[in-house]
Amino acid sequence: MSEVYDKDVSASAIGDTFGRIVEHMKTSFPLWEEFLSRGVRLQKQYEQTITAFSSFVEGFAKISEHAVRSKGSFEVGASLTNLVTWQRGLEQKMRDSVMSLYSNVLVPLNVKVEDWKKTTTQLKREHDREVQKAVEDIKESGKMTMKTQQSVKKAEKKDNTFKANEKRKKYERLYQETNNLIQLAESRERMYISRAIVEERLWFCGLANAFKLVMCHPPTHW
Repeated sequence: MSEVYDKDVSASAIGDTFGRIVEHMKTSFPLWEEFLSRGVRLQKQYEQTITAFSSFVEGFAKISEHAVRSKGSFEVGASLTNLVTWQRGLEQKMRDSVMSLYSNVLVPLNVKVEDWKKTTTQLKREHDREVQKAVEDIKESGKMTMKTQQSVKKAEKKDNTFKANEKRKKYERLYQETNNLIQLAESRERMYISRAIVEERLWFCGLANAFKLVMCHPPTHW
């Protein structure tokens, strides 16, 4: 039976891998929340900058209008008006960038983080429930296998060949069933590991995709 228990340890090792992955996922939640908090502060700073810039442009516009009405400075006033138009376009780009950050990153990500927490908790709960059942099944099957193995030894000591052969066949069947249960448990563990890895990867891909939309209005183009 040493082979059975060796495989049981292997299944436990796979379970440890899943646990480490889930723990890594959980420890990222404070990082996501910190990122969102900083994003909100950045958005507010952007809005204050835009308000100040808009006020500046308004003052610039008043001067350009005054220059246009001047008898000797119409051409200069017209050039200043073109500058105002450019500045208003720059202001709109700033507003578009801030709105894109808010609508494509901060708002949806805030909702998703809460969903991710629920998904991670549910995934771990499902995994733990299945592992517990698998361990119980393996232990029960292992006990039956050990018991049958002892029966084989007893029959062999009594030189009861027929009974020993029957017990041996039963032992081999139970032994195989136990190993099948262990292999099934290992397979299920790998499935849960894959689910956890894919789930976490989707989080990072989602953030990257969100910023693709933000980069349509990058601050570097202001």
